[in-house]
This record gives sequence, structure tokens and C-alpha cells, in this order.
Amino acid sequence: MWIYASVLTIVGLFALLSLSLPSAAQSVRTILLAAAVVILCVFIGLRDRVGADWDTYETIFDMYAQTDVNSVLTTVPIEPAYAVLNYGSTLVGGGIYVVNFVCAAIMIAGLVRFAYLVEIDALLALFVAAPYVLFAVGMGYTRQAVAIGLGSAALGYWVREKPKRFCLTVILAMCFHYSAVFLFLLVWMKNWRRVLIAIPVALVGGYLLVMAFYQQYFMLYVQNTQDLHSNGVWFRLAIILLGVSLATLQIKHWRQEPRLFRLIVSGSALAVALIPLAIVASTLADRICLYLFFIYLVAVARAIRLSRFELRSATLAGIYVTTYASFFTWFVLSPYAANSWIPYHSILLGRIGGR
Repeated sequence: MWIYASVLTIVGLFALLSLSLPSAAQSVRTILLAAAVVILCVFIGLRDRVGADWDTYETIFDMYAQTDVNSVLTTVPIEPAYAVLNYGSTLVGGGIYVVNFVCAAIMIAGLVRFAYLVEIDALLALFVAAPYVLFAVGMGYTRQAVAIGLGSAALGYWVREKPKRFCLTVILAMCFHYSAVFLFLLVWMKNWRRVLIAIPVALVGGYLLVMAFYQQYFMLYVQNTQDLHSNGVWFRLAIILLGVSLATLQIKHWRQEPRLFRLIVSGSALAVALIPLAIVASTLADRICLYLFFIYLVAVARAIRLSRFELRSATLAGIYVTTYASFFTWFVLSPYAANSWIPYHSILLGRIGGR
């Protein structure tokens, strides 16, 4: 576990240094950000047998190692971009590690782009995202992690009123994980009336569509059998709802940015709606709420700027305490962390870190 804490601390120190630099020192900030990105890409992308779905992804890769170019999109019923990436890695002899490294790089690049578009410190955003989005999700759900990174960038484009880039980025995200289609619904919900209409329509329509045409996804994400029940959904929802609470406290500031404000309102309403859904379809609610992490990211990263000057140091300390608290909560209490993340293995460094 301590190797994860060390990486988190390095990124946290880089973020602290970045925040303390004068505005003129942009080149130093860029160097710090680049260093953090490289460290995270290597740590996440070159892991070896780490993550709950490692065996599944390795099996998928092995299937592509035995196929030809004409069968790339039909070898496994999986999203096309991930299929092409696996096949490309077999051609260059990179193994599953090239796949994971590219996925990690895309995910992190998407989060950094989102940070710039919504005007939050990119290093602070990576630090806040590290305990769960980068470590737990990025090293566990490889395909959806890419979709979350790209989806975050897409939401940034939507806030910046760049609809074409938003649509293209969401479509690219869907090529890694079909669940990213949810982002189209999210931006459509501009007010509470649309939220109230969209939630039941989307749940019923999505349920019927998946059951009828994507039976394998129905079995994985909708059926709430004991072996597929996601206890982690409550921890993720708690993080999102904390972000909703912080955003509510900052509401007068959000009103000055109407598109971002509407996005947060829609996401907050959906987060609340996921509470009853988590009872009957925990895995589905679990995967959807991952796309709402942007609320927590923005609300926490903006807290420093929005707080009174005399409280900014205390606010920054609170952010760091909360980030480490979420890190230790998951790594200490989650049986999945103990079984699939610890000890950490890397093709570069071997086996590191005990329980």
C-alpha cells in the first residue's frame, strides 16, 4: 500500500509547489505537471497483474494475439477502439502492458485537459483524482477509465461551448466503453424539469435496450446477483455526494458560469437518483456514478480560489486531509484492494509494497 501512498505524495507535493509559485512561473508549472503525468503513466500503465479485472483483460489480449486483421472487430464482442489497441499491441509485441500504458496516458491526458478547460489547477486535480479515479478505477476498469478521462475532457468542451469537440470526444470515449453515451443525456438535462423527465425515461429505456440487444451487458451491469453486487458503489456515491455538498456551498459562484452551473445541477440530481438505483442494480449505478466524479473534482479544486483569503491555507489543508482519508479508507477497508492491488507489481520494478 505504501508505494501507492508514495506516488500520491509525490503528486501532492508537486501540486503544492505549483500552487505556491507566482503566476509568472508557468514554465515551472508545466515541468512539474509533465513530471507528474510521466510518473502516473508509468506507475499505472506498466503495472503487472494489478487490478480486479486483470485476468479478464489478459484473456482478451491473448485472443487478439491469435487473430488476423480481418477479425479485429469480431474476435471479442468489445468496444472497437479497445479492440484495435489490443491488436496493435500484438503487432508490435508490446503485450498487455502497451495497452495499459496507452489507456493510462489517454485517461490522464483527458483529466488534464478537463482541468484546463474548467480553470482548475491540473496538478491539484490529478492529486485529488489519484486515490480513486487513477488508482482504483484506472488500474481496475481499464476501458471505462479511458472513457472517464475522455468524458471529462468532453464535458470541459461543452462548458467552453465547443459542441463539435464535445460530440467527437464522447464518441471516441464510447469506442472504449459504451457507457459514455450517458454524457449526452447529462448535458441535455439543463434544468430540474428535464432531470425529472430524463431519469425515469433513461432508466426504463436503457434497461429495455440493454436487455434486448446487449445481453452480456445486461448480465454484467443490470442483474443484481450476489456475485455481481457492487459494495463499492456506496463509497463512490459518498465521494460524489461530498462534491455535491461542496458545490452547494459554492452555488453563488457557479451561477456566474451558467453552463458549468447547469452541468453541476444535472449531475447532482443524477447522483441523488442513483441512491435508490444502487439498491436494485448496484453495478449499473456504480459505473454511472464514475462519470459524475467531475463534480467532486471541480468543487474541491475550486474551493481554494472561492474561499476567503484568510481561510485558503486551512482550505488547502482540508483538501489534502480529505484526499488522504479517501485513499486510506479504500486501501485499508476494501477487500478488493487487499486482493488485487496489494502488493504492487511492475514490469520495471518487480514486486513492491506490503499490506
